[in-house]
Amino acid sequence: MVREASRREKKYEAKVDAEVLRAQTTALKPLMVKGQRDYFPAVTSLEERVKRLVEAKGVSTLEVRDYLNYSRELFKLTRKFEGITLSSEAQLKVNKWVDRGLNGETLVEVAYLLGVTPTAPQVPPTYICLRPLSRVGDWLYSPHITSVGNLTVGLTAGYLYATPHVVLRKARFNGLGLTYYSTTGTVRPGLYSDNGDAYPSALLLDCGSKSVVGELKVTIDLTLDPGLYWVVLVHSGAPTIYQSVSFITMVGSPTVLSHTITANVGGYYKSGYSPTNPLPAIYPSSASTMYQNILSYLKVAENL
Repeated sequence: MVREASRREKKYEAKVDAEVLRAQTTALKPLMVKGQRDYFPAVTSLEERVKRLVEAKGVSTLEVRDYLNYSRELFKLTRKFEGITLSSEAQLKVNKWVDRGLNGETLVEVAYLLGVTPTAPQVPPTYICLRPLSRVGDWLYSPHITSVGNLTVGLTAGYLYATPHVVLRKARFNGLGLTYYSTTGTVRPGLYSDNGDAYPSALLLDCGSKSVVGELKVTIDLTLDPGLYWVVLVHSGAPTIYQSVSFITMVGSPTVLSHTITANVGGYYKSGYSPTNPLPAIYPSSASTMYQNILSYLKVAENL
């Protein structure tokens, strides 16, 4: 039965009566204070452990706040649910915060601190935002790619791969992402400038050696002007990574690009490298041409 609006209003008015609220608060105050007395030390201890965990992973100060918010949400769930219900509710929280740009594996590690065992969702390439001019928090693949899908390319250990990434608007980026179909070994990702003729040039960022995971998201802090850049990868193993379905020629304007990325060049590779060693200061000359465009993503921290 649908209740009339006037009846709803009267019930609400009676509920918020000052004397009624005072009586309820007086009666429940001992229980309310005890509940908070138990809650505050527990949640403070949890926040301290979460903060140590995520800071050790190099998480930015802004994202530390998000992980703490997530941990408090999980803590409240543990006070309301248990068993399968708790696991299901915790999984929804993990999925929500992955949607907001946090790392799935790190979210799962935070959950372990509370004895909860959700799983990190594997984010398909089409999940990542497609807009070249975007909001803070968006993950962007290069706008010279027309579409993404389930095509993959097998990589070779010891090859220094370079794949183009176009930045259309000056921005500060705080994440570099890759999506693997199969995982093995370690990878050292980095970013290079362009030499002015659609070829990688000087090293801008060496992210260090990382374990290859399905959705690899590396925390960075780099401001880039509009132009062409090169995401560079070298692996210890031979994983399979997602590539674009197709990519197009992009003719640059003087404010963005001074050259053309042609539709038959997806990047370059050069053998003889290892993720245990730092990336070379200058990308090697005479690299071989590759025709697959490896999907890479940059996360927007601030539009400038």
